[in-house]
Formats: sequence, structure tokens, C-alpha cells
Amino acid sequence: MHNKVLSFAGIVLGFAFVFSVSADIAVTVDARKDLQLTVYRDFGVVKDIRKVNLPEGANRIRFEGVATEINAETVTLDWKSGSGIELIAQSYEFDLVNPQKLMEKYVGREIEIVPRKDQWPDTSQRTAELISINGKEPVYRIGTQITFGDIGRVLFPYMPDNLYTRPTLLWNVYISKRQETEIVATYLTEGFSWKAGYFLQIDKRGDTGSFGGWITFTNRSGLDCKNTQITFVAGDVPRMCDKQSYSQSAAAHGEHCDAGQSGEYSFYAMAQRVTIFTNRASQVEWIPRTAVKLKQSFVAEVNPDDGSGMDTPVTVCSSVEVENSQSNGLGLPLPDGIVRISRRDADDNARFIGERPMNDTKAGGSFYLPVGRAGGVSVLRKPLAGGESYQLEVKNDRDKAVTVKVVMHTGGRRIIDSSVKYRMTQESSLEWDVVVKSHETVKIAYSLQKKGK
Repeated sequence: MHNKVLSFAGIVLGFAFVFSVSADIAVTVDARKDLQLTVYRDFGVVKDIRKVNLPEGANRIRFEGVATEINAETVTLDWKSGSGIELIAQSYEFDLVNPQKLMEKYVGREIEIVPRKDQWPDTSQRTAELISINGKEPVYRIGTQITFGDIGRVLFPYMPDNLYTRPTLLWNVYISKRQETEIVATYLTEGFSWKAGYFLQIDKRGDTGSFGGWITFTNRSGLDCKNTQITFVAGDVPRMCDKQSYSQSAAAHGEHCDAGQSGEYSFYAMAQRVTIFTNRASQVEWIPRTAVKLKQSFVAEVNPDDGSGMDTPVTVCSSVEVENSQSNGLGLPLPDGIVRISRRDADDNARFIGERPMNDTKAGGSFYLPVGRAGGVSVLRKPLAGGESYQLEVKNDRDKAVTVKVVMHTGGRRIIDSSVKYRMTQESSLEWDVVVKSHETVKIAYSLQKKGK
């Protein structure tokens, strides 16, 4: 097979040569065999597979019903089977029909007019030549007379070849022998996005619960995606401002159909096929309701820039820790999203108690969700001599020992010294796990690199 895959950027953009077409083939959405969609944070890659019968010789394929937000430079054409198929040229037609466009296309041609009763004594249909359009006001010649404006209902004899009712991809191909095949159009389009949402229902005892998640897909692409195989992608994908290498990128992304990891990106395939119509946001269950074990904990988040130079109380929250592991019913990378939290009361009623953001969580990691202020546990930050040196006083007024997770977001500054062992969790965050006995106080002294160094 010759030139099996060609991109829009790599072929002729206009037909500067004579290409005699023996058959004009309309490939509508009714011929679709499969639709696959890869949704990134703010765009999508479409893989549209349709069946077509190709007669021998030169043919023009009209691939109708593509996304209105398509990036034409990313279009690639392939076919699943067949031989002796040669792609000559392709184009993207977005000059869609409307009354003004029709009038413009018929300037200098004859049309039929049914005159208005209030302007003509004879309302029988008559032929007129459309001379020009001044703004939206047409000028006509009827016989030897010239007139203008809205003189009646205009009838056009046929649809001009260079006007389309919907966005259309055109391919000129040469077929060495008659055959039936499946053509595959892959392209990048704006107008798709997704976001993750989760729910956590805490049981009465607080040590178990149920966790689940859904994905909200938003479609503003102009393409109705019916019964579609969808994969969504977490991670920031670079896009080229000068639009070079778009087609190669689109073709590569279109092949990701199974959940997996590639570099800094995670690919998630939906377990079921999904329908998302254009101009609509659709929620799809992603993680079915799953029983999970919970670990109660106390978390205090320290902002190193709050109250610099004075004693500063730090809010301590009662939190639940969810281990993202297979043994806990989960165990897959979880993209950031909002968690809606409810808790069962003494009467076994689920009561909504708030929403919390959840950061990206790797498989095998854990995430923490604050569920309220922690009574009887406090943290106070005091400045020490030496600029960026401080002391944290973690106090427990409860009758039982507690473990307090103290989290500090350093803003990119390096920690120079700490009296208690800590661990780095992200590039600019660190944690101390502080065990405090009943009615005792644990002190942590630390120093940060000064700002600007």
C-alpha cells in the first residue's frame, strides 16, 4: 500500500492540478463502526472509524459530521484493510451554508423568486438574476428591470458544491480496484474537558466507610459522541504554539485506549462505553462504591509566611486517612478533584458534612480529608532568634495519646535544621508525625532558608 498515513500539513492544501473524480462518496455518521475519544484537560483526540465502498479509479470522499472545533492540521487518514489505495490530497471544509452564504454564491446566477403579494400584482414564480449583495440587501434583474431588497421568497435550484451543511473532511484518493474497507480519521479538537469528583461516606464508628468517584466530561466540540470508547488523561500535556508536529502528536495520542502510565501522564479507560452530546456536561461513574478502611488522624497545616515574628496558632483538623491500595479496595492513581463527605449518625442517616479538595494521589499512597476541628489538640508556632527559625508546640489536652501530622508548605525554601525527624512529601512540602502523650506538649525547633537565597 502506498502512502498509507498522511497528515494535512504534509500534503497539498489546495488542488492546483486537475483531478478528474469518477465518484463522489458521502461517508455520513450512519457509516460509523466505532468512535474512540481521548479527553485531556482542555482538548480531545478523536478516532472515527467508518465503513466505505470504494469504486475503482479516482474518488472524492466526503467525511461528514466531524467536530466543529477540529484542528485541521492534525487530521490523519488511515484504513484498516485494503490495498492499492493512494491518498492524493485532502482539505477541511468549514464554509457552512446559511442564507447569506447562499446569496453570495449565487451572485451572477439565475434564481427563482415567488413575489410578495404586497409588492407585486402578479405573484407567480419568476426567474431573476442576482446582480450583487450590498451588505444583506440583494439587487436583482428581472427581465429589463432592476430591483432590490426583500421582494419575495427566494428559491435556489441546487446546493453549490463549495457549501456544506456541516463541517466536512474531503479526501481525493485513487483506488486501483473496487473494494470495501474501513477508513480511520484521527484528529485533535478543542472543546473537550474533564474533571474528577469523589464521595466518601463515613460509617458511625469512623473507622470504615465507602468511597467512589465519577468523571464529569464537558463537550463543546460540536461532535455528538454516541456509544463512545473514552479514555481520559491526567497530566499537563505540552502543546506547540506554532502548531508544528500536531499531526504526529494526534496520531500517537489516539492509540492510547488502555489505562496505563506514560511519562508524567496517567491514562484511564472507562469500563463502559459512554454517550456525551455536544453542549452538555455528563457525569460518568468511574470508581464504583467501594468499602474502605479509614484511619482517624489529626492534621495541622503550617504556612511559614503567616504571622512571621509573632506567636501564631495553627488550626488542627480531625481528619480521616484513606490508603490508596488494592488491599483497601483502591490502588490506582487518583487525579485531583473535590471529595463530598458525609457521615452516618446514630440513627444511621447519612449527613453531608462538607467538601474538601484532594490532590493527585499515587497508587500505594494515602490522602487525608479534614472532617472538622480537633478539640483538645493545639499547635502554636513561636519565632526563635535567628531570622527564619521557629518552634512548634504541639499540645494534647485529651485523656489519650494522639498522633498529629504537621504539614508545612515551604514555598520552595529548603529546611536547614529540625529537632525532630521529618520527611519530604513533595518538592515544597514536608511532614512531621508527632506522637503526644495525654496532657503533654512536644516541641519542634526548625530553621528555613531565608527568602531570596
